[in-house]
Amino acid sequence: MLGWYEIHALPGKGRQVVLKDAEGRPLLHGVRTRSDAAARAQIERIRESCMIDERYDIKTSATSKWYFYLTGSDQTVLGVSPLAGTLNIRDAYIGAIRAHGGSTSVRDYTKPFP
Repeated sequence: MLGWYEIHALPGKGRQVVLKDAEGRPLLHGVRTRSDAAARAQIERIRESCMIDERYDIKTSATSKWYFYLTGSDQTVLGVSPLAGTLNIRDAYIGAIRAHGGSTSVRDYTKPFP
């Protein structure tokens, strides 16, 4: 089973996309967008970029933890990974994003429940 994307409301009418794996663990937190349409466009860009090695910009935090940015074709940051304590965990996040990034399932948590 593939994971899914979630769209969450942020203060000030902002939106954030989160890619989750099949067990609901967050794999990638998208950058803040201003609208539902921008959030959905960001999902499409993540889908397009997640299979391209050059789109993973590897970083090391001040606490020596690994993380990465997923970038678009224009080098804009689409999202950031959780911190990983080892290279193996970081590489597992990249593999999981490749495995689940093509998901077409989107859960929109910006709308009020009936």
